[in-house]
Amino acid sequence: MTIKNKVQLVGIVTGVPEITTLEDGRSRGVINMVTQENYRNQKGEKVQECVSHRVVVVGKLATIVDKYVTDEVEIGIEGKIITEQFKDASGTDRLASEIHASELLILSKR
Repeated sequence: MTIKNKVQLVGIVTGVPEITTLEDGRSRGVINMVTQENYRNQKGEKVQECVSHRVVVVGKLATIVDKYVTDEVEIGIEGKIITEQFKDASGTDRLASEIHASELLILSKR
């Protein structure tokens, strides 16, 4: 069995994606999106969990995002999780995870 770093998410874009140009001329986009899960807890109460995700797209996907993805659009993405370590302003070690998308599907416009 091969173990892969692979993630698939379907969620709603929150805010306008940030598009920048890299030194090599390629476009890079950052999308903030939220996923939602509904279930019942052990007491039978309805629970709604929302999780925010930072998604990075590069090249042709960034161009597509720039043209077609806006606030509150439902999208599906597939990619891998990248975690980076950094020091904050106070010198404390922190971890930040983001999803580097290799595929994107626009599911609806709001």
